[in-house]
Formats: sequence, C-alpha cells, structure tokens
Amino acid sequence: MSYINDVRLVGEITSEPEKKSSQKGTAYLVFDIRTGRFQANGQGKGFWVFQHHRVVVFNQASIDACAGLKLGAWVSVLGELTYLRGANTGQITVSDRLGDARPMFPEHWAPTPDVTDEEIALIAAAEGGPIATKVTDKPKEEAAGGAGRDVDDEIPF
Repeated sequence: MSYINDVRLVGEITSEPEKKSSQKGTAYLVFDIRTGRFQANGQGKGFWVFQHHRVVVFNQASIDACAGLKLGAWVSVLGELTYLRGANTGQITVSDRLGDARPMFPEHWAPTPDVTDEEIALIAAAEGGPIATKVTDKPKEEAAGGAGRDVDDEIPF
C-alpha cells in the first residue's frame, strides 16, 4: 500500500510573507492564503465559501519567489499537510525535497477583492449551471446554446 500526502492550493495571500530562521539557522518563510469556492443555491443566487491555510516554505527558490509578495497576490502552492509539534494545527509545508510555491501573475497585475460579473459567469458556465450576471441576480439564459451546456476543458496538444 502506498500513502500520498500532496496538497496543491491556488489562492491569494492574506498575511504578509515573513522570513524567519529556526534555532538551527534554517531560513523559512511563513504566510497565509485563502482559497474559495462559489456555492450556488439553485435559485440563481450564490455565495463564496473561503478556507484559510498557513503555508511554511523551506525551499530556497520558493522563498526567493514569494518573499516580496504583497497582500492579495495570487500564489500556487504544492506541498505536504503537516502539523505543528504538540498542537492540532495543520499547515502546508513546502520542503526542499517536495513542493513549490510561486506567484501566479506578474507583479503589475493588481488583484481586486471584488468578484467581477465575468468571473461569476465563467464559474457558472464551468459548473454547467445557468449564467448569472451578479452573485445576487437571477440566472439568464445564454443566447448561444442555452444554459447548462458542457464546457470543453480539454487542452489539445
């Protein structure tokens, strides 16, 4: 039997990355990110559900890539689920042997905390639901093809 402990998260930074050193002098970086999922309630309305995650980075290349990031920057994190010693607190650890943490977009891209109408429509289309123009709006039938059509997400190469 084989065990798997791989965690991949894509989210936005909610605490400034902080460089630290262990008692043995090992450098590491700590920051928090949030991930979210849009929940539709079946009546054309919906809401976002967020989860917050602590990320600890020991991989030097990832430390260099993420050290200067600001609040709201989007990152991709690949690591392991670990727990603090003597505590029941989980965290995602990016070690030298496994994992990576990188910014998702160039520095000049400025994320906004608001979800745009376009993003909501894309989420609804990807989930096969009706297209809504705002989180609180009722669904509108899409002019070409109607609502609920399958979205082809295969990448041809």
